[in-house]
Amino acid sequence: MDYQFPTLTCDYVVNELHRKFREKFPHRMTELDAFLYSALTAIQVVAVPEEIYEAENKIRDPKDRPILRAALSSNADLFLTGDKDFLESSVEDPRIISVAAFLEL
Repeated sequence: MDYQFPTLTCDYVVNELHRKFREKFPHRMTELDAFLYSALTAIQVVAVPEEIYEAENKIRDPKDRPILRAALSSNADLFLTGDKDFLESSVEDPRIISVAAFLEL
């Protein structure tokens, strides 16, 4: 069976990838840019809106809240992550699951 799911990420995540790579792996920026050039042809990048959602307070780390905000504003059905702050939150919509749990569906 072939399933197709629209895939989203937010500009905050892309910017954070660049920042972390510059900080920890500056010699690997070319590889990151090549990866993103390829990956972002299949992944839609959405902006983090300024409007704050009440559900964001359920995320322990304030630095993660813009990511949830982007998912909420994009009306995402599923939120795939390996981050325990998201997985252990009580956010119900979008449904937050691990990649392993998603692959079992």
